[in-house]
Amino acid sequence: IVTPLTSTSAIEKSNWFDKIVRTNIGSPYVVAAMAEEAGQGTSVAGFEANGGFLTQTDIELPAGKLVRMPTRDAVLPLVAVLMAASSRALSLSALADTLPKRFMKADRIKGVCRETAKEFLAGMISSQSLRASVDKRLARPVAINDMDGVRMSFADTSIVHFRQSGNAPEMRIYVETGDRDLSGRMLGEIKRSLGAHLAARGQRHE
Repeated sequence: IVTPLTSTSAIEKSNWFDKIVRTNIGSPYVVAAMAEEAGQGTSVAGFEANGGFLTQTDIELPAGKLVRMPTRDAVLPLVAVLMAASSRALSLSALADTLPKRFMKADRIKGVCRETAKEFLAGMISSQSLRASVDKRLARPVAINDMDGVRMSFADTSIVHFRQSGNAPEMRIYVETGDRDLSGRMLGEIKRSLGAHLAARGQRHE
């Protein structure tokens, strides 16, 4: 399966897939990675968190072959989920409850130019004191991924991801934890703290 960094880590935790390829945010990156993986002789599908689903290879199913569909589609995942629920005699909410408990929330801070974002993201990678000044919980990540922005993983399994929008002067913030309410609270707290941090340095412009 091929999907951007901003898709939930429940994908890895489900253990459903032989291989998971993470990409930059944007369907062109997903399509390119799918095409590369298709040459490995295995079934390949991809998606973005907003629901656009693609299949790079034909997929054999009990009732026949699902022919490759390398253009974004939102109907197939809906049908697939309904069929999965029906085959297991579960409601949709009960089916969702079988997934690993991971909850992502996202928001943005407007008025952040590309130069400011570049400096901030570089500092988040290199400076523990900068991370702590934004939020003490960010001080000691166990892993940092800088593929598209700065995605930090922590010992308590929380994930915080900052990235500059590709088409607007704004900083995107993603928070993922194992609890829905906690994800929402953390996102709100980090957004307020980062907004104040940038404003205090004259780096945020409404």
